[in-house]
Amino acid sequence: MAAPSTLLPFNEHRKGRGKGKGKGKKGDGEGKKGNGKGKGKGNGKGNGKYNANQPLKAPPSMTTVAGSSGLALGSASTGRSAGPMLQAGSTLQIRGVLYHVKGPLGMGSFGAVWAAERRDGVKGEVAIKEILCRSQKELEDATLEGSLLRMIHSNKPGQLVGTVPDLVSMETEPFRDCSVMKLVLTKVPGMQLDTFLDICRRQGPGCSDNAVLVAAAAVTAESQSLSGACRFARSLLSQLASTFDCMGSVVYHRDVSPHNILIDTADSRNPRFGLVDFGLGIDSQSWHGPKGTASWHYVDIGGDCRYWPVSVWVMFVSGSDVLEMSPALAQEYKTRLDFHAVGITVLEILMMLLPPSALSSEEMRSLQAAWNQYWQNVTGFWKRTMQIFESGEDPVRLKQWLRTEGRVSETVGNDLAVLRSALRRAGDACSRGVIGGVSCSPDSTRLFRTLLALVGSNGTVGLEDSNQGPTWQTVRSLIDADSTCATGKVVSSGPVFTSYSGGAVRHTAGSLVVPSGCKMQDWKRSSSPLVLKPRSVSPFTPQYSAVRAVR
Repeated sequence: MAAPSTLLPFNEHRKGRGKGKGKGKKGDGEGKKGNGKGKGKGNGKGNGKYNANQPLKAPPSMTTVAGSSGLALGSASTGRSAGPMLQAGSTLQIRGVLYHVKGPLGMGSFGAVWAAERRDGVKGEVAIKEILCRSQKELEDATLEGSLLRMIHSNKPGQLVGTVPDLVSMETEPFRDCSVMKLVLTKVPGMQLDTFLDICRRQGPGCSDNAVLVAAAAVTAESQSLSGACRFARSLLSQLASTFDCMGSVVYHRDVSPHNILIDTADSRNPRFGLVDFGLGIDSQSWHGPKGTASWHYVDIGGDCRYWPVSVWVMFVSGSDVLEMSPALAQEYKTRLDFHAVGITVLEILMMLLPPSALSSEEMRSLQAAWNQYWQNVTGFWKRTMQIFESGEDPVRLKQWLRTEGRVSETVGNDLAVLRSALRRAGDACSRGVIGGVSCSPDSTRLFRTLLALVGSNGTVGLEDSNQGPTWQTVRSLIDADSTCATGKVVSSGPVFTSYSGGAVRHTAGSLVVPSGCKMQDWKRSSSPLVLKPRSVSPFTPQYSAVRAVR
C-alpha cells in the first residue's frame, strides 16, 4: 500500500514511474526516469494522452509538501506550494461556498478526487475532482465532464441520485501557464469494486470498515456455488443496465471497468452499485453528428484496452477510414462501446468469483479456458502498449507491432468468438437446470444469455450472431426476465434473443484484414505512462489503466 504522500492531487498520469536520486525534489521528465532530485518512485497511473500535433512539453515540477497527504505543484527550489493544491484538512472556496477537505477518495481519469464537506450549512459530503489542464483542449475536456453529468441528471431527474455523480459547481483558476479545474460533485457512496473484490479474496490491505468486511464475507459465502456467483454478477449487471438505460441516450461513458464502479455495502445482503468517472465521456448527439472534431471519427480514443472490442483496436491502429470499410465494426464502434465493456466487466467478476466446484462440467471448464485465453492476450497487448509509452519509444512502432507481430485484431476477434461460443454452451447447459451434476438457478441462464447480447466479436452480438446490437431496455428485459423455460428461451416482455440450436458449436471467424500501406498517424506522448502493476489493493493507490489517444 502506497503511503498517502505518493498521491498526486492533480493528474495521476501526468507523472511517470521514475526513480529519483537523493533527497528533495521530484525528477522532471516525460514519464521516463526522473532526472531531478527525489526519493522513491512516482506512482502515476491513469489516462495517458498522446497528441501528434503538439510538441512535447515537460510537465511542471512537482514538490512534496512535508506533512501533507499529497504532492503539490510548487516551487522546486523551496519545497513549498506555490499554487493551488488540495490536501486533507485544507479549506477552500469554490463559487462562494467553503469546503473542508477530509481526505482522498481515489483517482479519476484525469485528476485526483477528494472527499469534502460543505461549510455553508448544507449537510452531506461532496467529491472534489481537481484537474490540471495544460492546454485549452484539456480545459475543454474537463469542462465537458461537468456538463455531461448535468445532462445526465437533467435527462432523468431524480432517477440516478446516488448512482451517478451530479455537478454541484465548477471553477477554473490560472496556475503558471496552465489552468486548474475543480469540479464539485455529489458523492456516490461506496468503494471501488476492484478494491472490494480484493478484500473478498483477501488480497487487499487490512480493512477496518465493519460494513465492508460483513459484505465481503457475505459475497464470499454466496459465491461458493455457481448459482451464488451468478446472482452477484446478475445483480451488478441488472443495476448497471438500469443506469445506462437512464443515461445511454444522451451520454456514452466509454470507460467502464471495475475501477469505475462503486459498491455500497451499507446493506450487506443487497449491495448497490454506482458509476463514476466520466472523464472520457461524450455526448451522444455530438458523437453521431456530422464528421468533425466532436464526432466519433476524430474524438480521442480512450479507456482501458482490456475492455475494448475489436473495433476500437482497428480505430486505434488504422483510423476511421479503415474502420468504415467494415460496416459491422463501424456500427459496433459507434453504438456499442459501453455495452461491450459492461459485458466484459461483469464476466471478469463472475470468473473471479467462481468456486472450484463450479468447474465440474465441461461447459464451465471451457468457459474458464476461453476467458483465461482472452484475458491473457489482451493483458499482453495492454502491457506492450504501456511499455512503449513508458520507455519513450516511437509509438508508430507500437502500431506496426500490433498490426503485424501482435495481429491484435485477429487475436482479439478470435478470442472473443471462442468466448462467445463458450458463453452460449454454458447458457444452454444452465437452461436445462443442471450443469455438471450441479443444479442451476434461473439467474445463471439469464446472466449467460445477457452476456451474449453484450460481448461482441467483430461486430457480432446476441444468441443468433446478429450485427444489430441490443438497446439497454432489451438488456434489462433479458437480465430481469421472469422465468426460463426448458427450451432455453428467455421469457420476458421485451425483445428476446433465441438460442442457437444447430448442433455443433459455431465459431465466428475472427480474422480482420487491415489493408497494407494505409497511413498511420504519428502521435507522441505528451504525458507520462501508466505504471504496470496488479489491480489496486488500496483505494488511495491509483492503479488505473486506461489510455487516451488524441487523434
